[in-house]
Amino acid sequence: MKTAILERRVTEFDYFNASSEQSHRRAEPIQLWFKSKSWYLKAFCLTKNDLRTFKLTRIRNIMVSDEVFPVRDLLASVTRNQPIKEPLPDVRLTLKIAAACTYRVYDEFCQDDVTHNEDGSFIIKVTWPEDEWVYATILSYGKHIEVLEPEHIRKICAEKAKIFLKKHI
Repeated sequence: MKTAILERRVTEFDYFNASSEQSHRRAEPIQLWFKSKSWYLKAFCLTKNDLRTFKLTRIRNIMVSDEVFPVRDLLASVTRNQPIKEPLPDVRLTLKIAAACTYRVYDEFCQDDVTHNEDGSFIIKVTWPEDEWVYATILSYGKHIEVLEPEHIRKICAEKAKIFLKKHI
């Protein structure tokens, strides 16, 4: 991918999105980017005619073509007639995370969002776009997390945990 970026070569690959849907993409790779312990590819996707970010671990069957792409004016290249995607609604979360996950609290949250309790646990107050990623992130803490607010997130996570238990008991 690094060579494709430096030589401005069109790439093709199969990509699995966060919903586990596979698609074949043609793209003009622009930049490798490291964020939150993962590498990403920023590219102009020729398949979607839009600037996209791809998580590298979800890319398979990479092929770097001989086709060289010109430098693109990314602001001008976005189709003006495309409908604007509605942003996901934000949810204000209050989480209590046990001291056993101190390293994750320091890795994953801004210091301004964290209150350290006397017992070693943490109260985290964050605003995130509400989607499956939020529920999965919360559940990844297992027994070390409690959703204090909002109630509907508590219920969604509890339901997802019940479904998991049914499959494993």
